[in-house]
Amino acid sequence: MKKVLALLLLTVFLSFGALAKTPLVMVAESPDKQVKVTLIDEPCTGKAADLLPRIDEGVNKATVVSYGTTFEACWKATPEGVAILLEDGTVGIVGYEHFKKAEEA
Repeated sequence: MKKVLALLLLTVFLSFGALAKTPLVMVAESPDKQVKVTLIDEPCTGKAADLLPRIDEGVNKATVVSYGTTFEACWKATPEGVAILLEDGTVGIVGYEHFKKAEEA
């Protein structure tokens, strides 16, 4: 139930972003602050987007900073959490409960 509610809140949040003039951003950060995932409500472009199948729609831009290294990434909401694809091909899922609006992070 928590996953469904979190997915619904993220969907509403990002739908509102489509109406805003500036892209909305959500951020998740590891407890030790060594890994930070930033979701941006804009279409994914760049190296990470080149790894995606051309038929995959609804994939947005992200950045991941891991131990001081910044990666371009793409993200998509899934029932399990936010799926992240880094430019080097690394894939992971981050739970919805870890994300906050950028102003709150």
